[in-house]
Amino acid sequence: MAIAKYTSPALTTVHVHTELMGERAIEMLLERVKNPKKIPELIIIGTELMERESSI
Repeated sequence: MAIAKYTSPALTTVHVHTELMGERAIEMLLERVKNPKKIPELIIIGTELMERESSI
């Protein structure tokens, strides 16, 4: 959350790459429409821990 760094103490948050998640979801949906019998796959998208004062 953008506001987390302005609180007191500044809050630690996790940054999730939502744009990348959306892009990959659309790609997987289109693949599934083309081939409904395709074996499901697991996709792992990394996150970033934004450490601030609340975790120190």
